[in-house]
Amino acid sequence: MNLRVRVTVVALGAAAVTAVGTSAHAVGTGGVELTPLQNGGAASAFHVHLAPGHHSTQKFLLRNDSAKPELFQLYAAAVDRSDTGNFTVEGPGSAPWIGVHPQTVTLAPHQARSMSFDVRRTTSQHGPVVYGAVVVAMTDQQIVSRAAALVYLERPGKDPVARALLPLVIAIVVIALALLAHVLLRRRRNVHPDTLQLVS
Repeated sequence: MNLRVRVTVVALGAAAVTAVGTSAHAVGTGGVELTPLQNGGAASAFHVHLAPGHHSTQKFLLRNDSAKPELFQLYAAAVDRSDTGNFTVEGPGSAPWIGVHPQTVTLAPHQARSMSFDVRRTTSQHGPVVYGAVVVAMTDQQIVSRAAALVYLERPGKDPVARALLPLVIAIVVIALALLAHVLLRRRRNVHPDTLQLVS
């Protein structure tokens, strides 16, 4: 059965953290937390910048914060974003571009496990951003609870530092051109000085 969960917040992780979390960036359900790892530290989501045909390896940490073993499902899912900002998380196997295959995971009490996966951008993925998620799902008496860490697959853009420096560079060029024009004008006046005719 294709389970669907509608999350009515912009950050999927935020809803999960308020229900479970002890970690600032973790998403979780039951006693299990999932923390994206980027740039050497914890992140609230996976932000991946790829051109078509390229791939990137992403890492995350799974942790059982409870005092008992936890059994849960781990998989990747596609995510739809509505015009109003709501997210709909699809079922297992709906995001083949995220290399987290549906699997059952067991963690001992307070056990942590590092995992990694590949993200690929295909030529058929259009638009500036493609949404997906890494999902933790637990079943308790036929009630399925899920938490999802969002994956933002974005096209590579210009470096943010370069974008910030661009106005300064333009201003310097304008000032330099103005000074050059002033110097050239003065030289022209020195080569062709105005003559004053005296009539006796």
